[in-house]
Amino acid sequence: MKILVTGSAGRIGKVVKALLESHGHTVRPFDKEQGDLRDIEAVTAAVEGMDAVAHLGAIPWAVPGKDYEVMSVNVQGTTNVLLACVQHGVKRVVAYSSVNAFGSFGMGREVVHLPGGDDYPHGSFNIYQLSKHLNEEMCAYYAQHYGMTILCPRPVFVSSAEHYPKWHESTEDGHMVDLCSYVDITDVAEATRLALTNENLSGFHAFLLAADDTTSVHPTADIIARRLASVPWRVSQEEWLAKNPHRGLIDCRIAKELLGWQPKVSWRTV
Repeated sequence: MKILVTGSAGRIGKVVKALLESHGHTVRPFDKEQGDLRDIEAVTAAVEGMDAVAHLGAIPWAVPGKDYEVMSVNVQGTTNVLLACVQHGVKRVVAYSSVNAFGSFGMGREVVHLPGGDDYPHGSFNIYQLSKHLNEEMCAYYAQHYGMTILCPRPVFVSSAEHYPKWHESTEDGHMVDLCSYVDITDVAEATRLALTNENLSGFHAFLLAADDTTSVHPTADIIARRLASVPWRVSQEEWLAKNPHRGLIDCRIAKELLGWQPKVSWRTV
């Protein structure tokens, strides 16, 4: 396949580009050196001749005093990518979202239920989160109205090898904003590849990506007892933890069933 990767020079984009090329795909990069996502002509030219697009280009967090830049790059940039795909007949897009699309599992609000899943209630707490929520709504619209297949991965904290030694040494519970969750960058790249190449997919889908364990050295039951004891469970807690005492609190069932994806990297064995 000929695949355009926006954000190709970014931390995740580099890994996605390398993985796609290792599987024999031809990758056209698009980053700041190639053009601005807000420039519709540049984006349209980049999409021409492609079979699919992996859209990772974005400002990846809220920037104080920069709401316009975040919204214009993230939302107008995604709009331009989708418009260009319609113009050139590109039907497959992987447009990166985030756990932040529904306001994360924290950000000053109580956790609603466990485990956290893709149907978690929406609630934006900063402009970045709002941009991701709006992008998902837009992707769903384009998939429905133009017969496109658009997939929006929602990774939690994307980690890599340099993070893991510190986690081994720490006795803290980890990043509680997203329920001590993480996903290795190589597993994120593999999910992207599967989303681009699985011919059985159609329509719009958004799905969380997280490792099967937590970032904490403590058993998950201990974290729950100390930090999340009052949160209701939608499944049996005992059954959830039965096979893995460090099992994560994020339900990635949709990604696993839809893509056949399985996170392979655990920081405990790296």
